[in-house]
Amino acid sequence: MATYKVVWRKQNKNKIGQSPVYVQYGHNERTTLFNTTVKVELEYFSPKPPFINRVRSVKKIKANELLVETLKNQDLTDNNTIAIKESTIKQAVQTQLINKGIDPTIERVRALFKPGAGPDDPEPSKKKIIALYDEFVENEVDVRASSKKHFTVTKNHIESYIKAIKKPEADSSVLTFDFINGFNKYLIKEKKQSPVTANNHIKRIKRFATWIIEGKKKTAKDVNLNKDNTVNQKKIFLEADELLKLYNYDLKGNTRLERVRDLFCFSCCTGLRYSDGQAITNYHIQKDLITITNLKNNKTVEIPLFLFAKEILKKYNGDLPKISNQKMNEYLKDLFKEVGFNESIIIPQWRGKERAPDVVFKKYDLLSSHSAKKTFCMLAVDNDMPIETLAAITGNDEKTLKHYYEIRPEKKRKHLLAIEQSIMKVS
Repeated sequence: MATYKVVWRKQNKNKIGQSPVYVQYGHNERTTLFNTTVKVELEYFSPKPPFINRVRSVKKIKANELLVETLKNQDLTDNNTIAIKESTIKQAVQTQLINKGIDPTIERVRALFKPGAGPDDPEPSKKKIIALYDEFVENEVDVRASSKKHFTVTKNHIESYIKAIKKPEADSSVLTFDFINGFNKYLIKEKKQSPVTANNHIKRIKRFATWIIEGKKKTAKDVNLNKDNTVNQKKIFLEADELLKLYNYDLKGNTRLERVRDLFCFSCCTGLRYSDGQAITNYHIQKDLITITNLKNNKTVEIPLFLFAKEILKKYNGDLPKISNQKMNEYLKDLFKEVGFNESIIIPQWRGKERAPDVVFKKYDLLSSHSAKKTFCMLAVDNDMPIETLAAITGNDEKTLKHYYEIRPEKKRKHLLAIEQSIMKVS
């Protein structure tokens, strides 16, 4: 069933805060957008006629009658432009597709408005892969705005890969297993990415490719690259004595690093992701208990205030400092270098499935805001907290938690010694 809707998109906002208005066409749970050329501020947009109501702003503007009349005329012009665009699309779909018994798919409707494209063709001309990817992200990807930027990074890598393999005209037919496998090798060998980072891009292109080539014998669902190399990655966290050193370190009045230190330590004491920690307010804290719904998985968790968390909240009156995750990670490097976390850490490297020479990093280069959650999980496991309790605090299932902790040799030795003693008692 064909559907039509007028929408305002915040992307591509211009310098005065205006964004484009589109006519959205929908069919079989898929949608596509047609630009009306109208741009407007969100506060003056309504999804129902009249679409643009700038007259509401006139009361707030101390202007002459000429300006008021100009705004009214602009409203009328913009409304007519939107109405004409929507009517044109509806008429074309009805007369050139539906009345002829042709299924009005997204691709066919798009083809109606392409120069030289035949509307009666059962399969309209194929789009270039990047244009398809843009449509996929715009209309199909259901993620938070903060996560959507990662799809753009993946798109940039796809573009550079297409240039590298000299296929500038690549369309949807290129999305095969071999293409995705080649893209993976390109990320690892040419872009020098770790298997973990490459795998994140592969997940996104798999989602895109499955959307395009569902049903073929070897689709993106069959792609399981880098699996062996991403499971046992080195986990970077603070030891208990390092956390204590960090919290008590004299930063000599450096307010910027002090706030970053407090935010990191707060996450170490709660197990909260950085984004969830930034969302904490006084309303989330009752009787020394944090109750919050995680942004990533929508699970509500209850976390008793532990270690330094209560002191940090009191210091900021329950309103923790606000800083972007990018700046947080940037300042953390300075902080950890200042405190002296300069231990050398060996990181195994792969190029595809082949081992490459190991690389040595300083610990302060490997720590990030996400290391705080790993620190919390390691503290819990080191002190024999049951995994089901840790899962209840963090909101993660036990499978996911394996990415946040590791079993120490000392603990392995302790349990093996217990087995040894029990066997010796029998003998």
